[in-house]
Amino acid sequence: MQVYKVIKTEHVRKRPKWLMRFLIKIPTELYEETTSSETAAGNLRAIGQLVLDSGVLEKRKGLQLQQRDDIVSIHSSRGGMYVRFSISECR
Repeated sequence: MQVYKVIKTEHVRKRPKWLMRFLIKIPTELYEETTSSETAAGNLRAIGQLVLDSGVLEKRKGLQLQQRDDIVSIHSSRGGMYVRFSISECR
């Protein structure tokens, strides 16, 4: 059986305060546990929903959310990526 995991990747040298507050709100179980591919996809959808529910996009006007089947990421208005969550196969 193949095991999958949601990986968090930060793309900034210094975390802005809003990003630190947002990352604290995400339960680590959503991106640190190894699970089946269906559960990992569900965890990724839950992270995307947390982004929407947190109000980060409304409070920080220039932020954009990108959601695909295997990636959830937050970008600046200029297109620079702050953080990305993706599904990866564990070996």
